[in-house]
Amino acid sequence: MQSVATAWDRDLLKREIAPARTFGFVADHAELMKRGHAFGADLANTVAVDGEHILNPDGLRFPDEFVRHKVLDAIGDLYLAGWPIRANYEGFKPGHALNLRLLNKLMGRQSDAWVLVPSRDVKRTPCVPRTALVSASA
Repeated sequence: MQSVATAWDRDLLKREIAPARTFGFVADHAELMKRGHAFGADLANTVAVDGEHILNPDGLRFPDEFVRHKVLDAIGDLYLAGWPIRANYEGFKPGHALNLRLLNKLMGRQSDAWVLVPSRDVKRTPCVPRTALVSASA
């Protein structure tokens, strides 16, 4: 995978990040199902982890597939801002709730924390109004 310092590249995203599957632990599957989650999970779209073993017949798509999926999650979560974000992102055990807390904290700050910069490259309207961001429990 290329350095994060490289410029945004759609082909890099398609080739190196987007194919990374979500992952789940076999021991957690029954509880997730009882809570109404993981109904669509199968070995084509999810890496099944059982202790130290990967149950998918073909193994991992990348040696660091778990990390790449976390990158994919962060890209999707931060997209909720409604505009491209130009910033450094560093996470330790990030997840959807933590990414949403980050986004809420950033967007809730005074204007000295961020500035909206017009770009000729962006030809879309914001996907979510700022008020649509909700609190996340950690």
